[in-house]
Amino acid sequence: MSNEELEQLLKSLHLDRILDILGDELARASKSHSTYKEFLARLLRAQPMTHRFF
Repeated sequence: MSNEELEQLLKSLHLDRILDILGDELARASKSHSTYKEFLARLLRAQPMTHRFF
């Protein structure tokens, strides 16, 4: 998946905060050897829950 495709997907899912921090979090994960679960948890915690799904 290209960066452009990922950016469009995050935008379509209204995950703007994740889009904003993704580059920094990828660098952080690489440096700290974070697990995928730790990386994903940081992204999800940063995204405000503004949408409710009913």
